[in-house]
Amino acid sequence: MDQWRDQKGIAMALALMMTLVLTLMAAGLLYTVVNEKKLTANQMRYAQALAVARAGLYEAIARLTTLDQSVKIGQDLTQPITPGWTCFIFLDNPNPGGTGFENRATAQTGGNVLDYTVPFNGGSFDTSLVLTVRYKRQDRNGNGVIDSDQELYFYDHKQQRITLGRTDPEHKPVFEITSTGRVGTTRRTIVTELIIPKLNIGAKAAVRSYRPIMGHGTVDICGHDHLITTPLGLSPPNCFPAQPGQPSGWHVSRDPPLHPDPNISGNPECTAAGCMPGAESNQGIGTAGAPKKFWGNPDSTGASTNPVPEIWEILGMSQAECNNLPWGSDVNPVRGFVKIENTGSELHLPNRDDHMGVLWVTGDMRMTGNTKFKGLIYVEGDFTNAGTSWVLGAVCTKGRTQTTLNGTINVLYSSGMLEQVIMAASGMGMRIISQREVD
Repeated sequence: MDQWRDQKGIAMALALMMTLVLTLMAAGLLYTVVNEKKLTANQMRYAQALAVARAGLYEAIARLTTLDQSVKIGQDLTQPITPGWTCFIFLDNPNPGGTGFENRATAQTGGNVLDYTVPFNGGSFDTSLVLTVRYKRQDRNGNGVIDSDQELYFYDHKQQRITLGRTDPEHKPVFEITSTGRVGTTRRTIVTELIIPKLNIGAKAAVRSYRPIMGHGTVDICGHDHLITTPLGLSPPNCFPAQPGQPSGWHVSRDPPLHPDPNISGNPECTAAGCMPGAESNQGIGTAGAPKKFWGNPDSTGASTNPVPEIWEILGMSQAECNNLPWGSDVNPVRGFVKIENTGSELHLPNRDDHMGVLWVTGDMRMTGNTKFKGLIYVEGDFTNAGTSWVLGAVCTKGRTQTTLNGTINVLYSSGMLEQVIMAASGMGMRIISQREVD
């Protein structure tokens, strides 16, 4: 009887021990599950915060490269730049900023916005949380101010390297974008360095034609390289006079005192500024009627022996790359890359003032009314102007009989505008050269 009682006691002790062990195991499992859940939630917020930071980066890139001037940020790099330039992008509408910096509102719309920046709050904000775009810099003299381009980093496309200080006017500044993504209390900040790709624009004149160029109206064609900020409708020679802060008027210049001369012809300084002939033809250039003028480097070139460039040469790419571009067919208005295959017929470009892009016409083309165009017009047939037209960029035509400039036409060559529309339409954007995460 005592033996049976002892066995029952041992069984009860073992049961209690097993219950205790199972309880401890369950508690440990529950603790692990809770911790894993917290860890997973933290990792998720960590990943989400990084994605939000990247969204801020992409807004900044899009606004540096867009053709929409209402949201575009950045300085005109064909002009002397402000070394300390900085752009802050806020969640709400800030004041416009001051000398050397600008304040802008985010391009996000709707009620749900990503937290990659903060409100302006009347000027009271945490600068470490604001989406910021500026030039990469180093305060070499230690005075706390970025006061010259020798304290900025530039990219040398030929050597494919970054240099501190500009040693060549062709070098472009390196941009630095700082974006902080927030999800709850989790923050992740990325600093990205970018450059603008260099395009080899192959336009040879403001108006380039294989056939004769005949002017029968008020014709003002300027082959000097113009700023992308040239006012809509500005006509030569009103692009020559100096402007406040622009000693070369609306022209790009390497040495402003030398460039504004309206009678430059073959000037090496003009060549350094990227200027082209006002008009170039493999045959003749004739004028009649109202006063008119070609300006450029040289002013005009008749009986040229240079070949008329193919459109892919002007765009700085191969024929295959050109054919693979996202060519559209809507000309009302022209936006981006548009190709009209109308061999044997004539395209009448709609009368609008907001055309912007690259227009490739395989047949003839006529401009009428009051039409304004920014970018490249490339016509394989005859080009005829019969209205009041304005082009900032270039016109190139192979022609069947002649290029006819009737009515009133102003063409202002602009390598910057050609570069901008090609980059924006092709989605080329900017090139990231480095990226790092900071605390």
